[in-house]
Amino acid sequence: MVKLKQLADLVAGELHGDPELNIERVAPIDVAHKGDITFVSNPKYLAQLKDCDASAVIIAPGVEASGIDSIVCANPYLAFAKILTFCKYPNYRYWESCLGLRLLSLLL
Repeated sequence: MVKLKQLADLVAGELHGDPELNIERVAPIDVAHKGDITFVSNPKYLAQLKDCDASAVIIAPGVEASGIDSIVCANPYLAFAKILTFCKYPNYRYWESCLGLRLLSLLL
């Protein structure tokens, strides 16, 4: 479980809503439920958001998502992919930094 603020910070997005909201899973808009975060990268899918039970959504600047907590960022699809990776591999940044240091040590 991760807080919505942590995810907004991860993708350098602008948070609209409760920073302490718990997010448990990442899901596509058509199957998202309470505790999930989803995304809308194309305005034609915005209508589906009204029937969606997700707790939060990632949207582009200028897109209105009333009644649901959101993270606004320039590329919602990329932000969704980053969040998906983070939620699936929570220690990703740790291993990424270790691997980077290891590769650097091999070069020196």
